Amino acid sequence: PGLAEAPAAASAKAPQLLRIASAMAASRFRNIGDPLLSVELGSSGLPEMDDDMRERNVARASSNLVAFMILPRLFCMCIALVVYTLGGRAWYDAEIKVIEGRRQIPLYFAVVVFSALVDWLTLWPTTLKARIFHPDSGNLRANMTVYKLSVPSIDDPMPYIVMEDEGPIGEYNRANRSMFNFNEGCASFVLNMVFAGQVFPWPALVAAILFAAGRIMHQCDYSKGGFGAHAKGYMVSMLSHTFLEMLIWFVAIKGLVVI
Repeated sequence: PGLAEAPAAASAKAPQLLRIASAMAASRFRNIGDPLLSVELGSSGLPEMDDDMRERNVARASSNLVAFMILPRLFCMCIALVVYTLGGRAWYDAEIKVIEGRRQIPLYFAVVVFSALVDWLTLWPTTLKARIFHPDSGNLRANMTVYKLSVPSIDDPMPYIVMEDEGPIGEYNRANRSMFNFNEGCASFVLNMVFAGQVFPWPALVAAILFAAGRIMHQCDYSKGGFGAHAKGYMVSMLSHTFLEMLIWFVAIKGLVVI
């Protein structure tokens, strides 16, 4: 009965959750389409920040981490409930019953645990990044790593080494940065697609198409527009990925109730 009533409530909550997620994304991807720096660089070649500014940045990044772990999942669970109810509930129940009969429900829980782990591992470093790069650091924020020259000790330390961010080389670097971002969650997406597709094949296909479109947008906009321009592609691919994960959560929870 609870699941039967859930879609109506989900439909009412979904727009509100989407507005919250959009505001959250706007906070994370500041200076969209504007790769220019609005903070000064120090002698190290990195943005100058005092300790108070670093702590404020870390606090905001930590809040974004929690929000990105929770809000997209709430929104996508609402969508999953609507898909379950309107897309052929009797057929979905029969498929879940088959999975339960094979005693594979624990495997579905294992997939969503792994999926959440991948999200955490890719998002938690942003709290460390906040101590190095100010939110207004423009294309500097595209750097996954910061290098230094291995030289004998000298009185004046050499600046750190970062990616070239201007001209064709900058576009090339950011295109590859997008590829590495894809690699971070690729295994998780494939797992979610395969397992969700066992019960929800057509929704899984739609999610895969949206994911592919989002990743192409992400790479092209990141390369041509700089850091922040990739936000739209990121949101499309992230939500389609999370939607598949929530379908798996739905199968796991419903199968557990049947058990």
